[in-house]
Amino acid sequence: MINDKVGGDPLLIVFDRLSQTAMVYSSLVAGKTLRFIYAAPKGNLPVEMVALETRSRWNMLGQSVDGPMRGAQLEQIPAYN
Repeated sequence: MINDKVGGDPLLIVFDRLSQTAMVYSSLVAGKTLRFIYAAPKGNLPVEMVALETRSRWNMLGQSVDGPMRGAQLEQIPAYN
């Protein structure tokens, strides 16, 4: 998990070492910048995370799967591994 800003835009970079897959998302959701930390996966995807501000759980596809933001979706930013 990397929480950073590029050109003032808040970004989240998620990387799964085993599959060598990286995903980049805008971490701006509903007008709030979220910061994420790794969480042990409970679902069928290899990486999950928790937003510190809301304690919502998210999967590596940018979908909130539990908590107050359940059903929300992070905007994916086009990127290459």
